[in-house]
Amino acid sequence: MCDARIVHQLRRAGYRIASLRALVPQLRRARRAEEVASVPVARDAGIAARSRALLEGGAALSAVLCLHGRAA
Repeated sequence: MCDARIVHQLRRAGYRIASLRALVPQLRRARRAEEVASVPVARDAGIAARSRALLEGGAALSAVLCLHGRAA
């Protein structure tokens, strides 16, 4: 029952099923509240890093396209 509540809340927060498949076992292994809290924080940091990389890549691609006369 506890797992179902956790999954429900995480789904409401925008987590997708594929992410939950990896996340829930990590939460089960966590022993202290600090460990539990660190699992989604680490996931969110990874998402932020990937998002920044995508934005930087998009900006670089746009610059290349502009250099070659193709508007982005």
